[in-house]
Amino acid sequence: MPEMFPQIQSTMPLGAAQVVERLLAEPDTPQSIPVEFLKDIATRFQNDDLENILQPIVTGIGAKARTATILTDWRTPLRALLTLIEIPEFAAAIPRIGSWNPTNATAPQIAIVSALGPFFKTSGFLLDDPTVGELFGTGIKRNKADVRGASNGLRVATHGINSSLFQVVDKIVRAGADPKERMLDYFYSVLSKNERRAQMQVDRATVSGDGFIYNITEVLMKFCDPFMDDKYSKIDKISTTFFKGQSKIDISKETRICASKDTVEAYSSGSSSSAAPAGFISEIFFLTLVFHHIGVSRSYVDYKRFLKDYQEMMDQYEQLKQQETAGQISVENGLMIKRYEVQLEKMATYRFSMESQILDPIVLGHSFQFYNLVMVWLLRLVDPAHAYPRSPIKLPLPEQAPENFAVLPEYIIEDIVEFFLFVLRHSPETIASSSLDELLTFTMLFLITPGYIKNPHLKAKLVEVRHLTYYGERNNDTLGIKLNTHPMALQCLIPAIMTFYVEVENTGRHSQFYDKFNIRYNISQILKFVWTNPIHRDMVKAESKKSESFVRFANLLMNDTTYLLDEGLTKLAEIREIEVEMEDTATWQGKTPEYRKEREGLLRTAQRQASSYIALGNETVNMLSYLTVEIKEPFLTAEIVDRLVTMLDYNLVILVGEKMSTLKVKNPEEYRFQPRVLLSDIIDIYLHLDCPTFIAALSRDDRSYKASIFYKASDILEGRQLKSQDEIAKLKRLVHKVEDVRQQGVEDEDELGEVPDEFLDPLMFTLMEDPVLLPTSNISIDRSTIKSHLLSDATDPFNRMPLNIKDVIDNVELREQIQAWKSTQRNKRQRTSTTEHMDVDE
Repeated sequence: MPEMFPQIQSTMPLGAAQVVERLLAEPDTPQSIPVEFLKDIATRFQNDDLENILQPIVTGIGAKARTATILTDWRTPLRALLTLIEIPEFAAAIPRIGSWNPTNATAPQIAIVSALGPFFKTSGFLLDDPTVGELFGTGIKRNKADVRGASNGLRVATHGINSSLFQVVDKIVRAGADPKERMLDYFYSVLSKNERRAQMQVDRATVSGDGFIYNITEVLMKFCDPFMDDKYSKIDKISTTFFKGQSKIDISKETRICASKDTVEAYSSGSSSSAAPAGFISEIFFLTLVFHHIGVSRSYVDYKRFLKDYQEMMDQYEQLKQQETAGQISVENGLMIKRYEVQLEKMATYRFSMESQILDPIVLGHSFQFYNLVMVWLLRLVDPAHAYPRSPIKLPLPEQAPENFAVLPEYIIEDIVEFFLFVLRHSPETIASSSLDELLTFTMLFLITPGYIKNPHLKAKLVEVRHLTYYGERNNDTLGIKLNTHPMALQCLIPAIMTFYVEVENTGRHSQFYDKFNIRYNISQILKFVWTNPIHRDMVKAESKKSESFVRFANLLMNDTTYLLDEGLTKLAEIREIEVEMEDTATWQGKTPEYRKEREGLLRTAQRQASSYIALGNETVNMLSYLTVEIKEPFLTAEIVDRLVTMLDYNLVILVGEKMSTLKVKNPEEYRFQPRVLLSDIIDIYLHLDCPTFIAALSRDDRSYKASIFYKASDILEGRQLKSQDEIAKLKRLVHKVEDVRQQGVEDEDELGEVPDEFLDPLMFTLMEDPVLLPTSNISIDRSTIKSHLLSDATDPFNRMPLNIKDVIDNVELREQIQAWKSTQRNKRQRTSTTEHMDVDE
């Protein structure tokens, strides 16, 4: 009988599938679903298993979103989801569906299997969606207008996605306390699953994609907008004890700003009930902060590393192309060119994709506002009055940092400085017209206050931010002007950078020896920029009156100058040697490919190092030059002056002596080698310090001082018109005075004769003038010698035990013996001289 009642075969989907299809249809068409129908379902089943009705519908829309890309129809599934979310009952019920926040999902899976994951994952990042590369064309070099157009297109699409996602999340949050809590829990869950993203080396197969995290961050940023106003009117609503006790964000493995281990343990185990409950503003603030940490902050680091690799490969490629043009390419290197071209094309596409996202001016501006808020919140935490920014912070701060500040993760400050370093390098226009008061106050306060940031590398980043705020062509606009006008800068800048110049000698990192030069270069640039400001200049003079600390500063300045110039000029000599070798084309081509490759590698290394060393050396010499105009006494102390003279004389010999011929490299400007400028600066130092103490030190330099070198320098200065006639005459008078003192010194040595061993300094082997006894080794040494030693090494040089200059003991008895011996020797000499004169008269 079935044939009597034939079944109607229909291809139309039924149930949830039919609802999904109609939701995905164009609105206001026969195929779409009436909103009134959805409202009826919401009203009818509001208290009757509504989430189970919605589960397959949301899953179906999500399946469509999962296959969408930023270049295809991402709008339709988002529009369908918004249609549901617009109905309050649905907005409240969706966070209760089974797939809302699957606890067993891994970080990569959460973007696929969670209810909202497929919507958040649509991305303009190439690693998330390889089809994005199609927008940017092909080839190593692309048309800039085309790249700009493609980037703008991606940015517009990303803004659209983020706006729609914000509407979705906002509707859910406003649907009631329970959906709001579930929405926040979802973000906390994503955060927890992606903690590995903050690591230096990340296996991308174990974390969510960049776009997924990026989109969540931007949605959270939109929630921050109401409390990121210029006056920070809701700053009081951000919790200061969010991480106390059992926090929703796990920071147990994180390095803290300045808290001890015991403090952290006590704080973490403390009752969170004693802390003020975190409201919605606080939760959004801290979620945004940490999503920045695992998201865009990580992207900045990746981008920096990528640019370095990209540039190195491009340099190697261009060198091979030059060989090819000159007809000197081997078959092997010809194949290498092709491989480079393939790889460089991929890298260029990756770069354009990444820059379209992380250099988006709107996104950077948004982050700028947010990090201003974070800085204000941190400054308010350390302000004893907790009144900032309504009233300025009074310095100095208490010696002990507040506990709520000390226990915070160090990465909060690191992310702030990394953001501003990134923007200042790659998109300075983002902040060119913005207020920098918060940034300047933040960097100045934490540089000037010891102990509040214990990581010297992090303090170095603060200096770098200060350096970049005026660097280059921007140094006369609002960025640079702030350093010369802002009250905090006028009060704190000079003491802060000069103190840190000394502190950075030991950063605690394996690379500290080289790190310090880059940090001090930034400090030297800042100091040079503000030196013309009388207020800053007076602050430097005031610092110079703190004799012990400034002498240490002067000592390190000399150490750096000695090392940097020596290394830089040595590298120039190496470059010159290889260039001469390569100029002999026949001989060079006769060498094996392996030999040529090795020498070319050495040349590139020497070129890179020479440029760095000489640039840094130039700055240290220039700093000595302008500092000694106003400040002389610290450079004339017994522990400094002899070493300063030795350094100056040694480099003067190189610049005007026979060795100069070994430094005549091609294109010296590439290495910032300006021998005339360097010579002029060194001569300035001689002229600035012209006084009896300095002249005496010059006379004692038997290693490098020669009057002939100074006369030759005078001829060069005059011939090149580097100095005025008055300055050249003054230099010659200086040499005459040194020669007179040297002659007197010879006579004094003859007068004293051979010095007993017990009167000789055990390190310098010169006659001691002011002997002191070292308490642990019980050895006597001249005070100036041990003070000079302690400037670089705080130990007894004879047994390596810790030593402070305050611990040494005046050896009065030995000093009196030396004085008595000198008197006896002079008397003997006089008697001998008198006898000789009498013999002559007779």
